[in-house]
Amino acid sequence: MLTFYITRHGETEWNLERRLQGWHDSPLTERGINEAKNTRLKLKDIKIEKIYTSPSLRALNTAKFIGLGNIEIIEDKRLMEMNMGDWECKLWSNLGNEYEMYRQHPESFTIPGGENLKDVEERIKSFFNDITSLKADGNYVIVTHGATLKVIYMYFNNIPLELYWDVPLPVNNSLSKATFKDGKLNEFTLGEVYTDVQTG
Repeated sequence: MLTFYITRHGETEWNLERRLQGWHDSPLTERGINEAKNTRLKLKDIKIEKIYTSPSLRALNTAKFIGLGNIEIIEDKRLMEMNMGDWECKLWSNLGNEYEMYRQHPESFTIPGGENLKDVEERIKSFFNDITSLKADGNYVIVTHGATLKVIYMYFNNIPLELYWDVPLPVNNSLSKATFKDGKLNEFTLGEVYTDVQTG
């Protein structure tokens, strides 16, 4: 059995400010560091072969706290957050009408200067196609981002992108689990999610 433990990076300063990060970065908060350490404790009895992570520093540093220097960490750009283009560094509350268009048509809306959800889906499809074709068993950790993790879950559960806003956002360092057998998805369990409406 091939098993992936998929986590979102720890809390960052911009998460607290409700500021869009995308391909930009902000440091992990003290809580974010502790969340990453707690994820490590959850996995302490599991033999992890490798950690695959987005190269964004908030994800890479989360991976380092999980691995403690004892597990090989592999950076892969396909695991990065959705490129938020012109929206990056802005507060969610300041996005205006463009954000309303994104809410109404998430499957087709392209963020100015950035990506759309289909772009993210194509990236993660490529990543999982590569890794599941190379590995038949073992346990691996994936460190990624909120929107990317939602799209991963939706892709493997055949949920159309039109329903993006119906899928709850995983909390920072929540732990999802996906198992594969003979290259095919066996089960996907989404980790802890926000119970209120979260934009990203």
